[in-house]
Amino acid sequence: MDNEGAKKLFESLSDYSKLVELINEGESENLYLECKSHVSPTLNNDSKIKLALATSGFSNTEGGIIIYGISTTQHQQSGLDILSQIEEIGNCKNLARQIESIIPTLTIPSVTNSRVKIIKKLPTDNRGVVVVYIPKSRGDPVQSNKDDLFYFRNGAEFTTLPYEMLKRLFASTESPDLHTVFDSRIVKLKDSLWDIPIIIRNLSSAVAEHSTVFVQIENPQDCESISTQGSLKDCSDINPGKKIFNADIGGVVHRGFDKIVGRLIIKMKVVKRAKRMIKLNISIYADKMRARDEEMSVYLSKSGGISVKKTGEEYLY
Repeated sequence: MDNEGAKKLFESLSDYSKLVELINEGESENLYLECKSHVSPTLNNDSKIKLALATSGFSNTEGGIIIYGISTTQHQQSGLDILSQIEEIGNCKNLARQIESIIPTLTIPSVTNSRVKIIKKLPTDNRGVVVVYIPKSRGDPVQSNKDDLFYFRNGAEFTTLPYEMLKRLFASTESPDLHTVFDSRIVKLKDSLWDIPIIIRNLSSAVAEHSTVFVQIENPQDCESISTQGSLKDCSDINPGKKIFNADIGGVVHRGFDKIVGRLIIKMKVVKRAKRMIKLNISIYADKMRARDEEMSVYLSKSGGISVKKTGEEYLY
């Protein structure tokens, strides 16, 4: 089982019939699959603790998926937890939204590249199943901040990492793990003019060197003007048909210290009403790191607040 197996399973669960297939085929919980019968459309404290444990455990092993809305039954002879019944969750959209927003807060380092989707029997249904993908960590081991423990997936169970195994995981961290960060440093200057810093964070203890960032604005037609500050340089002229900027990150990027590589100063168009969403595609390169491509939707509120949704992430090679 390679470390792409969990991702492939997540992507294969494209509709309700795929969930039914899992049950009909007698699938059981395993190295990369965990199921939870979840009645409430919200996470209580116990659910958050279990999600933190699973996020740590899957991250430190081969990645995995959690299905909220399928119950299991223990097989008498094998002892395996067999997927037995779909138990749809009412207002599943609320649960999915809550899971998506809380996962980055549950562990150290934060897991920012999880993915969440909803599967319904009919598009108009309010009830459905929530599927969560937790990728394998390519940086330092991931610690649950609910109990300060490190977990791994052992068969179909989560187990605390023994000290010797934890030491080996830290020692084997050789690659930096750079991600884009958006926070309250995005500022509304006036009217529809926004100051958007491009911030890079290293989630690994391995130092990032010779790093480069490319930022593409995918909906430039919604912008009245676009300028930059800092190291970001416009390279649209050598990328016909694209509005794209790049920056070489000077020096090194250590874990725990954010680096602002430049700022986008964007004035959104106002037709009948102001445009309030920017789509960004951000590619990050560094020595000894697999290049990463992130897709972000940045929502800009009239009052000046912001929210960011990661809509996609993949390795470029």
